[in-house]
Amino acid sequence: MKGWVALALVGCGGGSADLVMEQANNFEYKGIVTLDSVDVESHADFCADWSQVTLDLRGRPFEPGKVEQVYLLELDLTQAEVEAKIAANTLVQADAATQWIGEIDGVTDTNICASEFEIIGNALDTGPDGPLDENVDQTWLLSLVDIVDGVTDVLTSVFVVPTDGNANHDVEFTDTSSQLDVQTLDIAGKPTIETEADIGPYTLDWSAVTTDVNGQTFDSLLGDRLLVAHYDADDATTVEDQFLTLDESAAEKWTWDVFGKTDADLSLPDINGDSFSGFTADGVWLVAISCSTCTSPVPLLLSVVSVN
Repeated sequence: MKGWVALALVGCGGGSADLVMEQANNFEYKGIVTLDSVDVESHADFCADWSQVTLDLRGRPFEPGKVEQVYLLELDLTQAEVEAKIAANTLVQADAATQWIGEIDGVTDTNICASEFEIIGNALDTGPDGPLDENVDQTWLLSLVDIVDGVTDVLTSVFVVPTDGNANHDVEFTDTSSQLDVQTLDIAGKPTIETEADIGPYTLDWSAVTTDVNGQTFDSLLGDRLLVAHYDADDATTVEDQFLTLDESAAEKWTWDVFGKTDADLSLPDINGDSFSGFTADGVWLVAISCSTCTSPVPLLLSVVSVN
């Protein structure tokens, strides 16, 4: 459910244009993801509808026009395992036995049927010989997705359960189909990265960080987006209140593609061709590393930059 762009840096003590991220600078987070489950007739077509949805997973206003694709994943996992992997940002493509994609016109479309999904040009077989069978060892995950600057933003998801003898063919998304409950969050209480205003060009190095916020070994192939964001706020505690919409709540932001990297030259144009104007002493600055293909909107690394 990604995504969302994350931020991360380290406190060096004293002003420096060369920012270094340490493990201690990373924020603390724990959350629980809960998805609704809908039983449908096995080996039969079903249709999903999201016309009544007003809020997405992050509590943002839901706009049907933002839905660009619908994913239907067949996973060799239980529902509980899928929810836990989404929460920990560890649900990866390798977990899917198959991945079906439905292309839609989000401006006008608010529904799609299973028979409209394809994989490499091959339509999903919803008949008796197709994969929509009752199987306790597999889980079907249906997700509404927006793609923003190459980042997968999972808006909401639901489990679809093919069941023998069931006559239901309708999957209705609601505002509570997907829920993300933040259990623990600490951004403001972590050591900050120290720098000074207008002493660029700035660089950022996060090679010393070995573990992401979920306790997993940090993987630079997953942590592929760097965000530097500036907020009109008095302190980082205020920014914590906007945690699930940090990318959209920023007064200014810059995003770089850092696939496979553990450092970045902030003087280079970002993915939109914009130049970073430099850190200033006003407001709150965050830096983060996130995963553009993950299903969770939570960053892998995130820290406050204190600007003197």
